[in-house]
Amino acid sequence: MGASGDLAPLAHLSLVLLGKGEAFYDGRRMSGEEALKASGLAPIRLESAEGLALVNGTQVMTAIGALSVHDARQLSRLTDIAASMTLEVLMGSRTEFNPKIHQVRPHPGQIAAAAGDSRWITGEAARRRVHRMRSEADAVLVGGETARRDDPLLTARVPGGRNPRRVILTSRPAELLRGKVLRESGGEVIVACPKGVPQRDVRLVRDAGGRVLRLPARGGAVRARDFLAALGAEGVTSLLVEGGARTAGWLASEGAIDRYVVFVAPLLLGEGIRAVSGWASRSPTSGTRLAFTSVRRVGTDVEITAEPMPASASARPKKVK
Repeated sequence: MGASGDLAPLAHLSLVLLGKGEAFYDGRRMSGEEALKASGLAPIRLESAEGLALVNGTQVMTAIGALSVHDARQLSRLTDIAASMTLEVLMGSRTEFNPKIHQVRPHPGQIAAAAGDSRWITGEAARRRVHRMRSEADAVLVGGETARRDDPLLTARVPGGRNPRRVILTSRPAELLRGKVLRESGGEVIVACPKGVPQRDVRLVRDAGGRVLRLPARGGAVRARDFLAALGAEGVTSLLVEGGARTAGWLASEGAIDRYVVFVAPLLLGEGIRAVSGWASRSPTSGTRLAFTSVRRVGTDVEITAEPMPASASARPKKVK
């Protein structure tokens, strides 16, 4: 009897393959040779080391165990994702995921699940505020890279609210088919892209239910005024720009943003992803000066609203006492 208890049972099974031992066939007990004949089979002839392979099932058991562990991990991960999505849709409380609560419990897996869910920087009140802003806008915009990386739904989960139209600016529209935005319900999906994108990509997005706006481009780049004019022709008069950094920088560099809303969380993370990229002023005097119109507390966070000052006012910064 081996350590895994497989030698004796497998040896009896293997004897039948050699035409020896005994077996049950059609409910009758008979010799291994008779059972093979009744089945139309002939005894096998073993070569070097094949007998050992027949009586050693450890590697098979290990493989089955490894596959079971893999399936269990996948199931656990999918369960966490489903629970997180359900909590977000219901705008539920995240208090029960506080790591301090789980540190007093002797369950490492539960602690890991609680930590894995903590991917938000701002608090619940700020996130509810963002959903309210979505509900109040005609459309919400993200760039193609943000759509591919974060796979957002861009819906407004506000009781009694409405979903905005979802606008994605990208030069690779066909890649959006992998995400949720074209598969999940919500506001109309508008994909804005340069005219030079392949017609096949445009057709795929339209077949998936998206509306495609093909815009003039110079060197592959679309101008903000052409983009906003196309959205205006679609009835979009208020656009909430959520990201990413390149999209925000592109619109800021062309002076197309009339209000900035920034949420500041009481959390230090060190270096991270820029909120605005692809555009930088050469000096403080050439930057876009803003005027704060509102600063208020939202839960544990601070919401700052600012508007660009006129060019004449920007050139003469006032002293603050």
